[in-house]
Amino acid sequence: MKRRIGTFFIAVFFAAGNAYPSDEVFDFFKSEAEVVTAAKHPQKISRVPAAAYVLSAEEISLYGYRTLGEALQSIPGFYVINDRNYTYLWVRGFGRPGDYNSRVLVMINGHRINENSYGGAYLGHDFNLDIRAVDRIEVVKGPGSALYGDSAFFAVVNVFTKRPSASPEVFVDASGGSYGTNREFFSWTQPVGPRGGIFAAGSYRWMEGQDLSYPEFGAINGGIAENADREESYTGFASFTRDGLSIQGNSNGRRKRIPTASFGTRFNDPGSWTVDARRFLETKLERPLGGAVNVYGRVYADHYRYVADYVYDGPFPETRLVNRDLAESEWYGEETRLSVNVAGEENVFLVGQEFEKNVEGLLRNHDVEPYALYTDVHAALRRWAVFFQQELKPARFLSLTAGGRYDHYQSFGKSVNPRAAVIVQPNRRSSFKLLYGRAFRAPSVYEMFLDGIGYRRNPQLRPERITTYEARWERRLAGGGPQLSAGYYRSDVHDLISQTVDPSDGSLVFQNMEEVLSKGGEFEARWDVSSRLSARLGYIGQSTREIGGGRLSNSPRHSGVAGLSRRFSTWRASLGLETFYVGRRTSYQNTRVPGDVVISLNAALSPWEDGPRFTLGVYNLTNTSSLASGDGGLVQATIPQDGRNFQVGVEYKFRP
Repeated sequence: MKRRIGTFFIAVFFAAGNAYPSDEVFDFFKSEAEVVTAAKHPQKISRVPAAAYVLSAEEISLYGYRTLGEALQSIPGFYVINDRNYTYLWVRGFGRPGDYNSRVLVMINGHRINENSYGGAYLGHDFNLDIRAVDRIEVVKGPGSALYGDSAFFAVVNVFTKRPSASPEVFVDASGGSYGTNREFFSWTQPVGPRGGIFAAGSYRWMEGQDLSYPEFGAINGGIAENADREESYTGFASFTRDGLSIQGNSNGRRKRIPTASFGTRFNDPGSWTVDARRFLETKLERPLGGAVNVYGRVYADHYRYVADYVYDGPFPETRLVNRDLAESEWYGEETRLSVNVAGEENVFLVGQEFEKNVEGLLRNHDVEPYALYTDVHAALRRWAVFFQQELKPARFLSLTAGGRYDHYQSFGKSVNPRAAVIVQPNRRSSFKLLYGRAFRAPSVYEMFLDGIGYRRNPQLRPERITTYEARWERRLAGGGPQLSAGYYRSDVHDLISQTVDPSDGSLVFQNMEEVLSKGGEFEARWDVSSRLSARLGYIGQSTREIGGGRLSNSPRHSGVAGLSRRFSTWRASLGLETFYVGRRTSYQNTRVPGDVVISLNAALSPWEDGPRFTLGVYNLTNTSSLASGDGGLVQATIPQDGRNFQVGVEYKFRP
């Protein structure tokens, strides 16, 4: 550890000693995109103490992304799979099917979306928002617990909704496509005064689904799951902003049939399904106190509910047994923080605190008829935290960031997580970043307190921990040339939570077991060749292994993404072509999963200046047989992903 830290700071002094600032004024940075998420206030990307990315609404539209997960897959080092029930995100070689994305913090306008039963964040059509309600997505890779606490383990994703327009506006979008899918979306904006407005959006989606083939169940209906892939979802969101005051609320839900016969359920029985529902209400206020001091406060209340029916063979031939699983959590909380621009906008001191109280944490499992109760857990817990961050710019070419956070949980105690960054800008187009950070993931109510037949609670469970060292180089070439970035990272993960079997009684119990070393290199190039033509290319090569063991399952050594978009003046048309590559890896059951290349194409045109816009998206254009790893709850070692499919849509904007 001492050798690693020494090497880190030697590199800092080497970089600073060889940085010769240009005499040119740094006006170049004024045109850069800004990121709010990395430091809880706006920063230029070149000065963000992390690997940061921004996906705009225009880019989401150009490539025809239908879900948050599809949009995130355009980020180098991110990889998305679907087990026919939930969507899972793989980050920098680490992806465990069935972890419900609890190691990535997802937010909407800064409001935490990870729920308090499983710690999960949902990225498919079960996400809280329809993708058309999104203005931009900020992604900050690396540990984020120094500011955000739990779940900011591998990355922080902040989804910003669209803002009210200068005049009243109504937008509608209707689409349909493969697998009997139809979707309707609307949004409405209304200005309120010179600095305020209302934004509201909602959507409804129905998918009839596919008949899916699983050879593992060939003895039942030829291995074909019929009428077992149906999905229905809705989203609703509204916000009001004026003079620093913001109120936002959300409600969404999804019901999904399960075709894979997970957890030993009956194959080809449409009676197995899951329902997830989420809602929140938040009020926040941000005001300057005069001069360089700014104060921020928010209060919120959240609710999450999960219900699932799992159908098993009954005790007699041709009989069925329905087992019902339920999780419900309700919580409220508050956050206040104070920021001071000590000597200009680039010397910011931030300090804050958070408190959150779970008023209900319910886990229940029972057979419906005849009624038999197996699990009935109630956990009402609380947590609080304090955090700070200091940003300094002692020289024009040098920026320093240091901070940390102390979290205290009623369930397991404390967690302390610092961060530090040194950014050297030897000239107006280059940045060299040296980054260090620690993060944690708190054990969920499910992992710590699940108790019943076949399961045993473990109140001594500790949080997972990660320490990451990273070096990055970012450069924008002269004359409108490409933006280039390259980096190397090393992450040491400790106390990973795994489900194990207690040999004394055969019960399942969660324990801190594994330690993992992940390291790799990333490269990305983005080039706006002209105002109408853009291209991007991203690649990551990495190794993620258990310490003293082999490579993790579902962890390819290579993955990459490339995109090309073109806008045409004729009929205001556009084309977006995206290619995603993921290399070979092993499944959870230790079988080989081949690599694959998936290509998608999206086209749009507006024949009339003030008329409708028509879209066509073709996904998995070459009909690649793409596979995803199964998990411990599945018989299947791999789950086929969607083949070639399409979506057509029409959208129209009204201005009353």
